[in-house]
Amino acid sequence: MKQVMRGMNLGGWLVLEPWITPSLFRNTGAEDEFGFCDGADVQRLKKLKQHHKTWIQREDFRWLAQHGYQAVRIPVGYWIFGDAKPYTGALSYLDSAMAWAEEFGLKVLICLHGAPGSQNGEMHSGHKGDVGWTDETKADDCAKQALQTIQRLAQRYAEHPSLLGIELLNEPSPLIPRRRLKKYYKQGYKVVRQECGKDIWVVFSDRFEPHRWQWQLHWPRRSGVVQDNHHYQIYTAADKALDVAGHIAKVRRFGWTLRLIGWHRKVIIGEWSAALDPQSLAGLDDKAKHEAYRQYTQAQIEAFKTADAWFYWTYRTEGGGPWSMRDTIQQDTSM
Repeated sequence: MKQVMRGMNLGGWLVLEPWITPSLFRNTGAEDEFGFCDGADVQRLKKLKQHHKTWIQREDFRWLAQHGYQAVRIPVGYWIFGDAKPYTGALSYLDSAMAWAEEFGLKVLICLHGAPGSQNGEMHSGHKGDVGWTDETKADDCAKQALQTIQRLAQRYAEHPSLLGIELLNEPSPLIPRRRLKKYYKQGYKVVRQECGKDIWVVFSDRFEPHRWQWQLHWPRRSGVVQDNHHYQIYTAADKALDVAGHIAKVRRFGWTLRLIGWHRKVIIGEWSAALDPQSLAGLDDKAKHEAYRQYTQAQIEAFKTADAWFYWTYRTEGGGPWSMRDTIQQDTSM
């Protein structure tokens, strides 16, 4: 059996998410990083710089290595290089992350979380609202700009010993035509391969449809391609109606899906969490809830053991709880 790589997402750092760091967004009226930066005064920009400087630091990489984690997935926006207004660049912090990863023996998966035009219209794309990739008049330009970002990232870190891979796009909308997304993935693969060695992963999102994408960008024509599935059991009405035992049974069934895909290609769980909807925990006291989270977490780790890697979402949040791995692990060393 393959040895799964244990990883952590560094969410809310180089791509802002209001629910991860609500204090940063307090009294701004902003819903996303675009709103935070658009028309920002000097004081607000100082807050952003301080956030980049302090949210993730060298000591966090040490802590992850000491707790057995082997990799980090770092969400970035196309504005990372500092030339996409109104956003503020953060390239020096990504450089630091790569250096810290090398120092502590971690690998880094860089993920294009925020694409030009927004690939899903969610706040974690950097701009909540319209999905530019579904607009016939904008889609080609959005993809072209995204590929330019991928190329610049690949060129900058191609020789870095800690680079594990580059993820072409995070959670693209199901409304993006399949042919358009496949075209972008093929172009992105070519771009990364032109800049990086054959051992660097080229990762693509299956946008929560593992079976529909398991035969795309396959070997032997394309080597080193990795399918990324994000596994959450919290958002749909059907998942909200499940109790803890139901969630554990469901994730075990998903484990068989993962095993089937993993027989013929590399596959990762790029995001997952112990979080459950309150409805699934109804009637449980605090002790029972803690046990439920523990059992659900362990069931997922067991189900993901045939993957090539998994990355928990996320390393830390201001609110703590099951979304915040650092808080969780300090309460339960089984993670």
